[in-house]
Amino acid sequence: MILDTINRLICQKHKTSFMLFDKNFKLLDFNELLKDIVDDEVSLTFGEDIREIVWSFIGLEEELLALFRNEKKLIHIPMILKNDHYYDLDIEILETQEGEKLFIAYFIYKSKNSIEYIEMIKEINKKTLINETSKDQERQMLLNKELISFTVDLDGIIVALNDALAYFLHLEKDKIQGSHFSTFFQTRNLLLEDKNIIFTAKNPANKVIYFNATVLPLTKNGKIYENMIICQDISYLQEVKKKLEYVSEFDTLTALPNKNYLLQEIDRHSMVHKSFVIAYIDIKNFTEINKEYGFHAGDMLLKHIAKLLEDMMRVEDIVARIGSNQFAVLFQISYKNLLSTLERIKHIPLNTPLIYSKEDKIDFSFYMVTAQYPEEAENTQAIMEILEKKMLREKVQ
Repeated sequence: MILDTINRLICQKHKTSFMLFDKNFKLLDFNELLKDIVDDEVSLTFGEDIREIVWSFIGLEEELLALFRNEKKLIHIPMILKNDHYYDLDIEILETQEGEKLFIAYFIYKSKNSIEYIEMIKEINKKTLINETSKDQERQMLLNKELISFTVDLDGIIVALNDALAYFLHLEKDKIQGSHFSTFFQTRNLLLEDKNIIFTAKNPANKVIYFNATVLPLTKNGKIYENMIICQDISYLQEVKKKLEYVSEFDTLTALPNKNYLLQEIDRHSMVHKSFVIAYIDIKNFTEINKEYGFHAGDMLLKHIAKLLEDMMRVEDIVARIGSNQFAVLFQISYKNLLSTLERIKHIPLNTPLIYSKEDKIDFSFYMVTAQYPEEAENTQAIMEILEKKMLREKVQ
């Protein structure tokens, strides 16, 4: 208890947020400062998947497993921007007195002064690099290995290039030199008026690579006579963007559309006055299942139900996971034509329990209510409110 209090006081003093989670990525503990890290609409709930709380954890699954297997001691991610502040993220393994291995993540606040210092060092290093590349052959070789760079005249003609560009294009240098840079790189700004520009280029495998291009004017007697361009591959950021777009509309556990996606579809259908029915499903005693069998079993049950619902629906129907233990189905069909399908959904728990292991069969049940558009509601908010009220009545019966 004393150590726990000291830990929290130290975190408070140094503006450090922490969160404790297990190998299934479920949140077990956190301090109050973590609320400064997460978005306002995110609910800090014990048992919640940390990847839905802090997006920085998306894509770290393999590294976390390596940390859990003691293949590495620390995961360090510097300079994460959250709510206009920068943090360093450190993740380590914490072993309890019972021998259980857990993850502890620290978000370490970076003061404005320290950030300014880092930026100043970066600027000094950049200027030093520009001034010394022509003099220092060893530094030029290092640049060749790490970054694509080339120099163009004021008409955009490549007058010099490093080995990295020739290697990337799989061309001899004399096949590149003398060509306009747009022969190999596509950009919206051919005049190179900005200091930072996004370039795209195709590698020999015909894959589009994204570059952040830094334009460094070279001057003589106070006049610009050439531009040096240094390109850093940022293709991985495009992958991150795709993942973020996926997370914004799909549930990472079941791969079903999430609540945001469902609400958009309801809006779209109601705007064109298209009739539909929403079925709202809430799994009974889900917390008790997690406690008895563990969070992994709870996750397996959610996936099990998601697949059963998907297999039962038509292509045009939408199955979504809209809460921790809640699903919804949007049927593009009238209620009277749905009666047999709704009966089959009600019988899912009786006919298909989850076979968790050779010894364990997990029985489950759920509540289900429905609402019709436009018979019962005229817009998205109204239909969701009706479903919530019906579900509350169903639970107290």
